[in-house]
Amino acid sequence: MTMPWTMLMAEDGVAGLDVSERSVSAVRLRRKSKGHWEVRNAGVMELVQDATDQEVARVIHTLWRQHQLSCTSVCYGQRSPTLLVRHFRYPFLTDAELRSTLRLAVEEEFQLPVEQYYLDWHLFRQPGRPVSQPREDQVEGFFVAVPKRDAQRQLGLLAAAGLQPVILDVRSTALANLFLAFHGDGQTGEAVGLVNLQDHCVDLALLGDNRFLHARSIYSPTRVWEQDWDRLVDNIRNELKYFEFKLSQASVRKLVLVGPILRARELREHLQEALALPVEQWDPRREPGFHVTRAARAAWQDDAHLPLSVISIGLAMRING
Repeated sequence: MTMPWTMLMAEDGVAGLDVSERSVSAVRLRRKSKGHWEVRNAGVMELVQDATDQEVARVIHTLWRQHQLSCTSVCYGQRSPTLLVRHFRYPFLTDAELRSTLRLAVEEEFQLPVEQYYLDWHLFRQPGRPVSQPREDQVEGFFVAVPKRDAQRQLGLLAAAGLQPVILDVRSTALANLFLAFHGDGQTGEAVGLVNLQDHCVDLALLGDNRFLHARSIYSPTRVWEQDWDRLVDNIRNELKYFEFKLSQASVRKLVLVGPILRARELREHLQEALALPVEQWDPRREPGFHVTRAARAAWQDDAHLPLSVISIGLAMRING
């Protein structure tokens, strides 16, 4: 693990915080038992278009005050067009050899020396084997890398809001963790595609057998996806093919959609027809495992804001899963 964030559990808990393109959302959970969580706080506030870091910090500070979030520690969802998430599969390597190999892959992609980026990775657990004992003939997983300048800018934004990130997560993995928390026991044999759509970004989490995850974030810097649905379809189709043919996973049987852009019914119908897959929208609030406190009830029940909160729920589960 080479990212510089340590697990510092504050007494008042840790909130999941997501800063998206047009909103800030935060959720604080407490795990009651397996599959059951108490929603202690929840809130969403919209951002002005092209908000500066100072404006975002002020909105976060206001959200914390209005929704009575007493904690200062957060699990934060990294948001950057430079974020690199890639699958890897190598002949078996020692830990030192794997670290060196991944550094070379990141340096080639970023054209940056090792001291100018952060790198972390996740190894897939083979059926019947603990994480510490992968298959003897190969090592497989995915790595995450981001230039330090981008990560430090976001750390500065959080510091300006008076918050301390104890974990820096990836939005697509947070989405996958949220889905698996409720549907993981049945996640055997059928592949599912999770899609979080925003104006300029789509976070993909393709889940295969034994919790195999292919995670990607794809950006459209100049046009919003609603103006270019065919290109959105092409990008999703390419990842579905990569998942099946390159990663040797079962073909995805359905897409599960979240995110504020899904108010456009025509988009869901377009994806369903173009990809020849059933497409459904998922509202995690309807899962039976949440007990909502009075402090969180108004925001939790706000249908207009829920699509903006899905990632922050998954981030909160990163601590309390």
